[in-house]
Amino acid sequence: MAFHRITKIISSFFTQRRKTDTSPVTDIREFGVTVLGSYTVDTPPVISMYEGSSIIIEDGVSLISSPTTNPSGILHPCTLVTQTPDATIHLGKDSGMSGATICCRKKIYVGEYVGLGANVMVFDNDFHPTNPYLRKFHNEENIPCEEVIIDDFAWIGANSIILKGVHIGYGAVVGAGSVVTTDIPPLTIFAGNPAKYVKDVELTDEQFSVIFKSREKPNK
Repeated sequence: MAFHRITKIISSFFTQRRKTDTSPVTDIREFGVTVLGSYTVDTPPVISMYEGSSIIIEDGVSLISSPTTNPSGILHPCTLVTQTPDATIHLGKDSGMSGATICCRKKIYVGEYVGLGANVMVFDNDFHPTNPYLRKFHNEENIPCEEVIIDDFAWIGANSIILKGVHIGYGAVVGAGSVVTTDIPPLTIFAGNPAKYVKDVELTDEQFSVIFKSREKPNK
């Protein structure tokens, strides 16, 4: 069973590579992605989907993979990978990625107008068990895995890593190069390794009402 799964992933990966290598502009629906509206792709992303899994992209999403489009130091194409048949990646309306990587075994939800800066990585699992015995005799059921939520209007700075089980609140900012291991409250700025509170996001009541409408502004 494990061999069958691995073979499917490898086969899917090389099939995807052949497709992207032969076309300068890729229709990501070719790989089974559900697209709910229009989207922007400058150069082909890397997409690998486990059979039965889902990747959902809402209207206005941007997948930027070329350093000539975004000069912030993109090192590789945007990468979306589902690793189990139950995995779901959801990119919300008007969200954007620049050479970012999302690898999902369970669920990764990216809200509306979220920005994932250059080379950001988002993982909902550890890829391997922490127990060395289980790593040697690899049992995928023992891979730690928890869903990740990045709420509306959050901004994740370049080269940051978002790890499993994290909920980043709406309007939050993660400083460049951070490693996020715990939840981040709405409208706060976190940075560092591990990421820690720096200060609140400054937002007037009028600005808040325009951006977040039905939400209630947190008491500070």
